[in-house]
Amino acid sequence: MPCTPKNDHTPPQEWGTKLERHDQELGCIFLHRRRGGAHYQDFSLADFGADPNLWRVTDTAPFGLLWLRPEAVTPAARREQIQLLVEQLWTHAGEWTSLHGEWADFKLVGYDEAGSLLFQVGKRLSFVDMDVPEKESPVPAPPSGKHESTAQHRERERRLYERTQRLLERIEESHAKLIDNFHRIVQLTSTTAATVPELYERAAEQVRQNAIIREELIRRESEARDENIRLQEHIVTEENRTLRWGKMLDFLADMGKLFISAATPFIHELAKVYFDPGGRLITDFEHAQQAIAFIAHGMTESNLDKLFKGNRKFAGAFLHVLHMGTITESEREALETIRPVMPAIRSADFDKIMSAQMDYARTYILGRIAFYRMPYYVDED
Repeated sequence: MPCTPKNDHTPPQEWGTKLERHDQELGCIFLHRRRGGAHYQDFSLADFGADPNLWRVTDTAPFGLLWLRPEAVTPAARREQIQLLVEQLWTHAGEWTSLHGEWADFKLVGYDEAGSLLFQVGKRLSFVDMDVPEKESPVPAPPSGKHESTAQHRERERRLYERTQRLLERIEESHAKLIDNFHRIVQLTSTTAATVPELYERAAEQVRQNAIIREELIRRESEARDENIRLQEHIVTEENRTLRWGKMLDFLADMGKLFISAATPFIHELAKVYFDPGGRLITDFEHAQQAIAFIAHGMTESNLDKLFKGNRKFAGAFLHVLHMGTITESEREALETIRPVMPAIRSADFDKIMSAQMDYARTYILGRIAFYRMPYYVDED
């Protein structure tokens, strides 16, 4: 980075030129500083303040300024705003330099909103041979060829005063903390010297107590382990006994369920035959076409209205399909023919209207379907 001659502490004009040139694409700017041959480091701008026309400081970017572009501003006014920012940045850099030495290098870096580098330009700030009282922060003069307005001068003086006050407050706070820590160390040292023998005796007694407690815990743990082993053996014995009885009871329960499931259909059919007057006349079928015809002829108009909720079109189609199944020669083909109406025959509404003979006919049809190993009839849209 080219270095300027001594006593050069004027705001760099090239900074303003770069900011004006990239005003519309800037996303944020950073200020880096270094002294001697060290690398550039981030220069904190967290306490730099904010300007609604140019920049905004955020907690997520304490070392940078988010660039702002106000609407309805003339080029001349915008240029003046940017020049004011450069002066304030340079003043901020001068305050830091006056506290850390006689000179420092500063570099202004600009990025777009996507994070790509737009420019980086540096300048050395030097106070060598300046007529400035020692330990006082110099106030940089306004740019050559221009005069500060009264408002700009007051603002610059106000910012310098505020930063000086903050610095003094931090120094006083650090001094107070140092004195307080010193008194605490002295007090702690005195107290420790007086209590070391007592603390040592207490520590030794605590070690002895801990050893006794540890031995007692080991003894109890050993006894508990033996008792646990005996308990586990008893639990395993009882579990095996319970498992044998459980298997025997499960076997008896399964046998009972099997007997009930086998006897229930027989008892149901027997009850239909002997207790239902209409169930005593059960027709034997030789093939499925006969059972289909029995269901078709056994459907009354009232039953059809209940089964199809009064829809005569569905009722007529139902009877037509049953008729086609009746006149089909092959039994398997007849069962395939009535496939569309099987959901209705198996439905709960059909259970409400059928007689014992029709239930027998339906059972016969389902038995023939199983005989031919035909796939399960499902409802189709």
